[in-house]
Amino acid sequence: MLEKKPTLIFMTCGLFLLLDQILKWQALHGWRGAVIFYKFFGWYPFLNPGIAFSLPAPNWLIVGLSIPVIGLMYFLSRAMYYEGRLRQAWALAFIFTGALSNLADRIVYQHTVDYVRLFTGVVNVADGLILFGFAMYFFNRKSLIFK
Repeated sequence: MLEKKPTLIFMTCGLFLLLDQILKWQALHGWRGAVIFYKFFGWYPFLNPGIAFSLPAPNWLIVGLSIPVIGLMYFLSRAMYYEGRLRQAWALAFIFTGALSNLADRIVYQHTVDYVRLFTGVVNVADGLILFGFAMYFFNRKSLIFK
């Protein structure tokens, strides 16, 4: 019997990772000026030194805690895939991808690079992947929380 491989999941996540990194590069080296539409949405390059909601935390601590969490997300995503729990596998892969992209920023720039202003916050594609992955995981009837 042929072994199942999660190629589609990781190719899709790789494209999201590439998109996020391209937009982050653009925010730092290309289009640096803010362009705001209707006072709550637009392009707004911002270096976030903290964690979510710009809460302060030392970069070394964030990097040190992120590495094992990202490894766990990768391991769990593959395990869910091989168990046939595809929605959970996709959800955890999205979380893994977003966290990996933000970790790369922390290592290279000592900040995360955010670039989309939404209301009073500034986010990036990686943040959206993490949020979407959590929502997808926890609102799925087959997830651990609903067993």
